[in-house]
Amino acid sequence: MIGCRTLLDVACRDLAEKLGRIVARSPSCFILLPLCAVCAALFPFVNGFIGALGSRSGAGAIHLFTPEFSDCTLIRDRIQALFPDGGYFADRTLLAPNLLIAIVEAADSSNVLQPAIIAEYERLRRELEGIVVEEDGSSYNYLSLCENVAYSMHCRPDAFLTLTELWNRTWISKMTYPLINITIGPLRRAQNIGPLFGGVELNDQGEVEYARFVRLIFNLPPTVGANVMDKYEKAWTDGVNAFSSPTIVARSWSSRQYDRDMRMIGVRTMRLVPLLLLVITLFSVGTSVMRDPVLSKPLLALSGVISAGLAIVTAHGLLFVVGVPLIQIALITPFLVLSIGIDDMFIMINVWRKTNTRLSVEDRMACTYREAAVAILLTRLTDVVVFMVGVWSPFPAARIFCIHCCVSISAVFIFQITLFGACMGLDGGREGANRHCLTMKIVQEKKKPHALQALTARPCAVVFFKDFVAPLFDYTTVQLVIIGSYIFYVAGVVLLLETKVEQGLELSSLLPDDTKTYDYLKIYERYFATYSTSLEVVISNQIDYTDYGTQVALMEAITQFENTPFTLTADFWLRDFLYFTGDRSSISSPEFHTLLANGFLKNALFSHYAADMVMMRAPSGDVYINTSRFFIGLRNVDLNSRSSAMRFNAGVFALLAAWDTRLDIISSITILLSIGYSIDFGSHVVYHFMFVQGDGFVRLSASLETMAWPVVQASLSTLFGVACVAPVHGYVAHTFVKTVFIVCAVGLYHCLLLLPVILIRTSDLCRRGDHRTPTRGIISAFEGARAARSTAVVRPVPQEADALRAVWVTCDGRLCDRCQPELDCHQPTCGKAVSLPDIRESAC
Repeated sequence: MIGCRTLLDVACRDLAEKLGRIVARSPSCFILLPLCAVCAALFPFVNGFIGALGSRSGAGAIHLFTPEFSDCTLIRDRIQALFPDGGYFADRTLLAPNLLIAIVEAADSSNVLQPAIIAEYERLRRELEGIVVEEDGSSYNYLSLCENVAYSMHCRPDAFLTLTELWNRTWISKMTYPLINITIGPLRRAQNIGPLFGGVELNDQGEVEYARFVRLIFNLPPTVGANVMDKYEKAWTDGVNAFSSPTIVARSWSSRQYDRDMRMIGVRTMRLVPLLLLVITLFSVGTSVMRDPVLSKPLLALSGVISAGLAIVTAHGLLFVVGVPLIQIALITPFLVLSIGIDDMFIMINVWRKTNTRLSVEDRMACTYREAAVAILLTRLTDVVVFMVGVWSPFPAARIFCIHCCVSISAVFIFQITLFGACMGLDGGREGANRHCLTMKIVQEKKKPHALQALTARPCAVVFFKDFVAPLFDYTTVQLVIIGSYIFYVAGVVLLLETKVEQGLELSSLLPDDTKTYDYLKIYERYFATYSTSLEVVISNQIDYTDYGTQVALMEAITQFENTPFTLTADFWLRDFLYFTGDRSSISSPEFHTLLANGFLKNALFSHYAADMVMMRAPSGDVYINTSRFFIGLRNVDLNSRSSAMRFNAGVFALLAAWDTRLDIISSITILLSIGYSIDFGSHVVYHFMFVQGDGFVRLSASLETMAWPVVQASLSTLFGVACVAPVHGYVAHTFVKTVFIVCAVGLYHCLLLLPVILIRTSDLCRRGDHRTPTRGIISAFEGARAARSTAVVRPVPQEADALRAVWVTCDGRLCDRCQPELDCHQPTCGKAVSLPDIRESAC
């Protein structure tokens, strides 16, 4: 290793140089091979894309956003095997396929406990129960679907109507909330009505004074066939939406409706792909145009966009072939990866423009690849490594998204150095022949040879960064201002992380915000989340429930569950059964089970407990309870945890929080971009800073001249690309746009302001031991690894060398590095500078 340069870097640059020569010699091969790959992947891509939009799982089911193989998932599956029914008001997931819910609200937002509202609610219930669907010549309605459903949480009487009837019969003395006591004769039990009402206000006695919302629930049995359920759900949803009433408003929910609305994000996103291609193409072509029609490269920029697009098609087709599904959040990857591919194109074009136009196309391609390919490889490797971390995520959605990003980014890199590189070689031939960038006609120069004009022509943005921005960093005042702004930035980040960051995925986050399901979920999350789904506790061990000591131990354990700020009274069958039997401490096993089956579970007040126990018969013929469960209502369960939010890239997290974005699986997936982009933006400047000789200011000036404008182009192209997703209504699309906007803004701040200050203040730490690298410019001729060279001595250059801004010298068949315009290279063993006609064709 010599200074900051490693042998690996030199080897990579040499390999890139050889690849550039090969591409220049055989451009047709490097055009045909990628096109063949595209043709092979096109049919799988189309097939997978159509299947993704039509498949329920491919559209983004909720299981994609929950961790796999976690303790919670494994325990839930075990409980599901024992108790298929999740419990009334306590279904394990809102996405249960046969669960239909409507939230009913008074039209004037008044109390739903008013008699007029209750009457309209009952009319809505009757209309929905009267819905009839046809399947295979048979008719089905609510009553027929609920036939032969015994001891189940399904098809139970309407909770709200039952509650009001009990209230009218004075079997409920006080309408307390969230627990009410129901007394029928000598029997009583507590019922959790927290999930039933929303927007509740209590009086001083703790009784319900006002309730804004009430839920109407159809929990159909799982025995209903899928085709029948599809038709019934559609008719039921249409019935809720079509219900007309002057006093109430109903909003429907079903898992199938949720899935249909979720699919809309993918459909709407794909409709914007033409807009994405148009915006990216116009930006790329527009920024590649110069005053000189020969140096302008609009067609080359267009080929760069096409190359990146074909790479994305190839990547997705390949993934479909190997069995990786395409989900809704992965549909965003084209908007991201296409912008990344455009970034590579900008760098390669900018490096090409720095090469000497007097050289052959092969030599210019070799120089371009030598400098650009390694820098691009570095940034793409960091991107892939970042997304590879997500490949091991327990969240299927994050894993699939990261796999698509890794493969797509890799494919784009390969296509850009092959297909786009071949197009660059062909365009270089056009440029060398002095032909117009569009008409291909030879341009006649009137003033001076085109070769001289080409070497002195620079885009205005390059001039701006070199001559106006770079000198500012030489002032201590400017450096102090930038450092002060960073301190202020860090302080703001810490404050936001401590006060604003919220965690947890909400179901509404996965939907477009202009759908009925979204409206339903926002009401549910705001007004019903305080008393959410109950905690289900399973006693899986076979114990003797008839033993008095066991009963006491169970009651004491349940009391500990209940005595927390986040739990309510448990709904446990044993407690009510003991009360039902008069708290008899001594009861034989046969009598216990006889009273349980023929008395307790036959009572309408306790019949629902039949779904809370698994009874089995021993070889002796005795019946025993093998497994049972109980429910504990939850309240005020807050998922926020600000301390765990301190992960990578705290600044982006904080700014997202300030922009009303939660820390959840969606933002976590998109936040992965912040690592890759923060490295991308800075690595180009640092990489070229390493290979420039001189003091800190000279090295920084050369680095900004070369890489500042491509970095800005890359950032703008990314912003324009993701801005095309902004018209899609929904949290997923908006979070993606916000994240990329913040990442680009923070990345540019670090790359163009903070990083230059750090480099110019610490430049001596990475100064090279030898002085053979150029002080300005990015192209150095084949340095160091193959032969040792003497240290160059500098002196003012002749006038003709200053006009061409570059001069080379040779000594014993080896090349000296490119020099500054105002300097000339000498080799002590040569003793003279080389005039322009003596420049070797192999020089860069």
